[in-house]
Amino acid sequence: MENQQADRWQTFPILATATEKGKYLTIISLQAPAPDARPDRAPELENLWEVYGPRWWSVLHSLGAEDTIVFDIETTGTETDLDEAVSIALRSYASPSSAPVKYHSLIAPRFPEKLLERNAKGECAYNIHGIHPSDLAGQPPFPAVHQALWEIMWEKNWVCWNTDFDVALLDSLCLRHHLPLIPRKRVLCAMRLLSPLAGKWDAGHSAYRKAKLEEMAQVMGMAFPDAHDAAADVKMTIAVMRWAYAEAHKRARV
Repeated sequence: MENQQADRWQTFPILATATEKGKYLTIISLQAPAPDARPDRAPELENLWEVYGPRWWSVLHSLGAEDTIVFDIETTGTETDLDEAVSIALRSYASPSSAPVKYHSLIAPRFPEKLLERNAKGECAYNIHGIHPSDLAGQPPFPAVHQALWEIMWEKNWVCWNTDFDVALLDSLCLRHHLPLIPRKRVLCAMRLLSPLAGKWDAGHSAYRKAKLEEMAQVMGMAFPDAHDAAADVKMTIAVMRWAYAEAHKRARV
């Protein structure tokens, strides 16, 4: 630490400012971490569960005590305001007050040809999830599945692997079709919560990188041949959540 320079502990951002007194540096101020503060570098592997485990256990335990729906949407592209759903899957993470839910439907978009439009990298949505325009002939449009989604998702907790995309797209589709937004309680991004388990540290942002479900399957030692299928992604998201909860619970009791 240099004279009058703010420095940090390596494991958690406590700002300390010091001044020279004789041949020693004397700390003259300490700044407590903000609620959203991030560590300077990744915790050691053996400390990962100690640092994050209590939060994982608390959040996943509370979701398990309430009606919680996990869902995933496959689309014609990556623009939440422009692209359309071609498949949606939902399953219960927990349903203490209602019967377990399992729902999956293909959805016919207004512009199915977008599935084959290639981006600058030469990729198209069909290459990602394998849904071809011909697969959607005779499938219901989004307004036809809206009522089913309403009945399943109304006033539930919502969990997606990437809520920034899936929830924004679902709301956008409702608005574009002049349908009411589906009320929800809590919305949780499982990717933001559990990505540290993949161990990919981004030093530039002092945070763990957002992990893909395929990476999480590798961490758990599970096969995941159907990645980017909506039903398979929902099943894997629930598997990651339950694994993280069980591990956090077990380590808390040790």
